[in-house]
Amino acid sequence: MPVDYEKINQLKRDRLSDDGGLSDLPTESVSLAKFSYHSDALRLKDPIKHAALQRNILQTFVQSQMIGGTDYGRVPQVSKPFLFKQGAEKLLTLFNYGISIESVRHIEDFDKPLFHYVYLATVRDRTGFVLAQCEGSCNSKEKAYQSEKVDLYGACNSIMKKAEKRAFVGAVLLATNASGFLRTQPRRKS
Repeated sequence: MPVDYEKINQLKRDRLSDDGGLSDLPTESVSLAKFSYHSDALRLKDPIKHAALQRNILQTFVQSQMIGGTDYGRVPQVSKPFLFKQGAEKLLTLFNYGISIESVRHIEDFDKPLFHYVYLATVRDRTGFVLAQCEGSCNSKEKAYQSEKVDLYGACNSIMKKAEKRAFVGAVLLATNASGFLRTQPRRKS
């Protein structure tokens, strides 16, 4: 099948004109690469320029678009803020990535009671290429669930959702290279 150079150049122009930073990059630095039979993806030929550009876009986005207390939070004596799920969702949208979450293993022992969940989050680009994976876990033995006031049977869903959220945020941090600016939520002090 002949290469449609006009289509390639139009894709380059469309991509470079709309992303708030790539427009400064010369068009020749971008190439169309086939990753699968049904999708096309734009990739920079120079990975160093691409990494620097992605870092610049990320830093600008975090400073101008993310809201402290909503998208990320701070704790005393920790230099980097930690990422909330809402902020992680914004980063996925910024880079046009998708995410899937699956249960890896769990323990549901209603007699003890002990509830333990582990989830695996996988971030992919538009072509389906896996960019990052991260496991997240939560269990009923964590300090937050040890109070006599906590109904562990009622908290079962909360424990499960916290494990999912930890996997989600961790995978997004890895996929977007945001660890230089943000971190996963810190553990509570004992």
